[in-house]
Amino acid sequence: MPQGQIDEPAGGPADGRTDRRPAGELEASVLAALWAADGPLTPGAVQLELGGGLARTTVTTILTRLHAKGAVTRERVGRGYTYAPAQDSPGLTARRMHAELDK
Repeated sequence: MPQGQIDEPAGGPADGRTDRRPAGELEASVLAALWAADGPLTPGAVQLELGGGLARTTVTTILTRLHAKGAVTRERVGRGYTYAPAQDSPGLTARRMHAELDK
């Protein structure tokens, strides 16, 4: 390391700043976009609804994780999928609450 240069920790900048969103914020944003839509959306359409600040692959990953959790449904369309919320917001909240209580 050159003299006078400070090494930053592997977790991010030395001043503690991070550009990461809080856990669950991306999933909540994606679900909000799906709830606001008139029908199922492709990952590209969700990306546009979110303002395009995320890579399409990131949106696809979030949608895949939401599908694995049962929060969204998906249907094959061509080579990809369209996604729709499995429940409305209150229904999803109730389901999560019951899952936590069952633990």
